[in-house]
Amino acid sequence: MSNQSNPLQVRIDRAAAKLAALKAQQQAREAREKVRRAREARATRNRALILWGIAVEREVLDAPSKIGVIRTMLEKHLTREGERAAALDFLDALRHAAPAQPEMASGQNRTSQQ
Repeated sequence: MSNQSNPLQVRIDRAAAKLAALKAQQQAREAREKVRRAREARATRNRALILWGIAVEREVLDAPSKIGVIRTMLEKHLTREGERAAALDFLDALRHAAPAQPEMASGQNRTSQQ
């Protein structure tokens, strides 16, 4: 009986090892896919933030009076101090750039609307 169960046990152990290897491969594939999706999501968010910054910049340069509204929105929705400070610093930089270009910006709007 011992001779028969020994080869059977060896086959069972081999099958279990193969199953464990397949499971490890599947988990590795799933982990790589998860990392890839996270990387893609981060890239999408970063691109959206850049586009948002461009839109805010254009809005501030075209209508400097809207800086207060944008500042209020940033202060309300950005809760992390570092993020809030960075966003408000960016807005301040735009505010300093806005008075230098108001004539040109409004002139561009008039010519583009005609």
